[in-house]
Amino acid sequence: MEKDIFVSLVIPCRNEKKYIAECLSSIVDQDFNTNNMEVLIVDGMSDDGTRTIIDEYSSRYPSVKVLDNPRHVTPAAMNIGINNARGDVIMKMDAHTIYDKHYVSNSVRYLKEYKVDNIGGYLIPIVQRESLSGQLIVAVLSSRFGVGNSYFRIGSEKPRGVDTVAFGCYRREVFERIGLYNEGLRRGQDMEFNIRLKKAGGKILLHPSIVAYYYPPDTLWAFVKHSFTNGVWAIIPFKHSKTLPVSIRHIVPLGFVVSLFLFSILGFANPGWWACLFVVISLYLIISIVYTVNYVGKKKDLWLVLMPIVFMLFHISYGIGSIYGVCKCFFSASFWENIVYCLRKPKMTKSLRI
Repeated sequence: MEKDIFVSLVIPCRNEKKYIAECLSSIVDQDFNTNNMEVLIVDGMSDDGTRTIIDEYSSRYPSVKVLDNPRHVTPAAMNIGINNARGDVIMKMDAHTIYDKHYVSNSVRYLKEYKVDNIGGYLIPIVQRESLSGQLIVAVLSSRFGVGNSYFRIGSEKPRGVDTVAFGCYRREVFERIGLYNEGLRRGQDMEFNIRLKKAGGKILLHPSIVAYYYPPDTLWAFVKHSFTNGVWAIIPFKHSKTLPVSIRHIVPLGFVVSLFLFSILGFANPGWWACLFVVISLYLIISIVYTVNYVGKKKDLWLVLMPIVFMLFHISYGIGSIYGVCKCFFSASFWENIVYCLRKPKMTKSLRI
């Protein structure tokens, strides 16, 4: 298979000195034929020493090339990489991530075997340093209650059709058919692109044999800030896309936080609303505790009983971020026009059945 398929790996990168060497080492150690692979590192004008590291790799490995991204943002980096790529298959990769030795070969193999347009796998969070907060964050990000039906985070025992995958391995013709990444999005560009692909009839597959590891924030404060920002960018894409740019799971924290706020305020007019508030909070805590008990039972670590606190921090910071996103977009005509359009055109192409 490697004899007739050339693969381009595109890595958006900016100020990744802490992670980039480990990432690139895992890529150059892939079991895929390096004669049929190029690594395009699209650097957003890093100024922290990252460029020195990637230049060292490009001098040692002929397949590694460096491109400049003066716009700094990830979708612009991807478009630069795609426009310069020579591959029949184009893979997006992340500089914060370490890749299993078979990541590329399995991606290419199953992309061809299942005849899909995009394929990806299981993204496993790993603790940066041995701390309770880091372990709790990893636990929450691996839980269905934490991240919903995001299968590339919670995993799957068998191949399955999904709405998006981490990073993605695409047939080149996908970009010729539906266009490039939306450069108006600093985040959320993968979800928007994959939803656009599915609306065009494309098929996206998650395969459990495709595995990578990434470093989430390792302190609660960093985690809260990151979640808030992700919440903001669950909303802002509506300014730039007439296609529903996110999944329903990205909007749930917004509804949760808004309901808490509304029931709290309305309770002053009618105490019955406080009863609704009590029901919402109680249901949330019960579900949170059930997932925690199940996880603690598997890991045999009693300190993880603190997971409900991290669940709450995660969902509320995400929801508040989404409220802030709505406020930022409130006076944008395109934002409301696109939301109305999405509500009128709710149907999406069905997921691939395996």
